Amino acid sequence: MATRRWLGAAADVKQVDTLSVTGTWGANDTIVLTVNNVTFTLTALASVTTAQVATALKQAFNGESLTDSTSFSYSPAYASTIGLFAELVASVSTSTVTFTGRNGGVATTMTAAETAGSGGITFTNVTVATGRNWFSRSEEHTSELQSLAYLVCRLLLEKK
Repeated sequence: MATRRWLGAAADVKQVDTLSVTGTWGANDTIVLTVNNVTFTLTALASVTTAQVATALKQAFNGESLTDSTSFSYSPAYASTIGLFAELVASVSTSTVTFTGRNGGVATTMTAAETAGSGGITFTNVTVATGRNWFSRSEEHTSELQSLAYLVCRLLLEKK
């Protein structure tokens, strides 16, 4: 049986997650994000639109000043300075927040939940982070059928 060898040939891919905000949001409705077991909470202090919720979530997550600070609170207030939160950057389009890894090949475990009367969220992992340091990817290693001898033969044949 051939020995599997690490090649490090795959391109690094950034993780992408989306959170869509739906329904009606009122006072004390919350979104709770958990990133690698660290919790971040955004709370509505008044009736707000889904676009306001998404914008506030993006701003709070990135450590930006809230444009609507009288309608929201969040904790921890230093979220963007937490190392694992700093691995992600949030952007917003209408009522959808997109969380994108700053570096390819770095995976983050992220979950989301809400406590909203009539509001809701849909959280989706769009792209899984992978890359040259992920041994499970086929580009990253020779397989049993690609022993070093077979790999050399294949490379020589491809070169012709």
